[in-house]
Amino acid sequence: MKKNYVYAGALVVIVGLTVYFGVRNLDTRRQLPNNPESARTYICEQCGHVVSLTPRQFDEMIAEMERNAASVPQAPFMERKTTILMCPVCKQRSLLAAQPCPICQNPYAPITTDGVRHDRCKSCEAAAETERTKE
Repeated sequence: MKKNYVYAGALVVIVGLTVYFGVRNLDTRRQLPNNPESARTYICEQCGHVVSLTPRQFDEMIAEMERNAASVPQAPFMERKTTILMCPVCKQRSLLAAQPCPICQNPYAPITTDGVRHDRCKSCEAAAETERTKE
């Protein structure tokens, strides 16, 4: 009889600890960095707006998009999925992760929403194209 009480007590402790640690880790946003050093640059493919987002801001933007739509659109053309965010200026889902152009250092999206890969920004590509047509 006492053996059953020990098992029941152990079960209650295990369930209690599981619930405690599960609920404690539900709010992962508070654990994400929100300092300027952790920010990443994003650029809108439609309007050219550039924004820096910290991991916490990125997570909040994804959560807001999930609340407003059935799913967060992914770029299906890539081996690993890239999230396409909603631009805060033009409200289009065309905000992509950016990196600095190797020539002029302006931000650009190395892969567009339609899967085209670029190795430099649009203005540097246009200048290179102009040089090629002159030759």
